[in-house]
Amino acid sequence: TVIDGDTIRTDKNQSIRFIGINTPEINHKGGRSDPYSQKARKALVNLLKKYNNRVQLIYGQEKKDRYHRLLAHVFVNHSINVSADLLKQGLAIQISIPPNLRFNSCYRHLEKQAKSANLNLWRTKRFQVFKTSDLKKSLKGFYLVEGKVKKVIKNNRAIWITLNNNFIIKIKNKYFHYFDQQELLTLKGQIIQAKGWIYHRNNKSRMNIKHPDAIKYKKL
Repeated sequence: TVIDGDTIRTDKNQSIRFIGINTPEINHKGGRSDPYSQKARKALVNLLKKYNNRVQLIYGQEKKDRYHRLLAHVFVNHSINVSADLLKQGLAIQISIPPNLRFNSCYRHLEKQAKSANLNLWRTKRFQVFKTSDLKKSLKGFYLVEGKVKKVIKNNRAIWITLNNNFIIKIKNKYFHYFDQQELLTLKGQIIQAKGWIYHRNNKSRMNIKHPDAIKYKKL
């Protein structure tokens, strides 16, 4: 069964979440879905059907997520990487979540190509970069954002980067070794972009970043 563009369920009732991509969200409760969510799902349905719904899996170093879904790179016909196929069509966004980083440079390249060609989801307002100064406080979900860095604070638990409109990007200490920490601490005054899931705490919009692929800034 295809749940959406990045999640399937096997005949053994095991959910599999694709590593390395995020596709537009389908609201399974009947509310508003993201643009191209059904098209991403349909593309996946068609691709799997073409190969008799048989898949091959390469599991991640971290094998399950917090929802107990298996994390895997999914292939059909032993050589067609499904995530790569969706990225190529502009029906998915590349994400890097350690330690499952296999193929991430390939996925990053394919996203860049689709974005440059303005394919599918990349031509919609929903997946353009939103300025943090314009964000509604109620906004939740996967977004691309941009803002000016007001301050950067580091302690032994995390690095907090505060953008305008009190938007906070958090990098937990277990991910420090993936980043150039000294560079992050000099970001005050710079405009940066980030992609990830927006959530709310203490009346502030926040985003957790786990890998440098999720943040862009001009290196000094």
